[in-house]
Amino acid sequence: MAARALGVAARDCLAIEDAPSGVAAAKASGMNVVAVTNTHSGEELRQADAVVTSLDADLANRVS
Repeated sequence: MAARALGVAARDCLAIEDAPSGVAAAKASGMNVVAVTNTHSGEELRQADAVVTSLDADLANRVS
């Protein structure tokens, strides 16, 4: 719904999730997903394109 409201394709979006159901929903819509291991393990979030322990350090290292 957010992608549609913004007028962009889901494949051009990045979802940031911390729950398996959110990862599954974002992947089903065609989005790329970064999962953060706040309350679920990396194994539980394995459907995501990337799994990180925090956005500040982990994601910055992947982008730079």
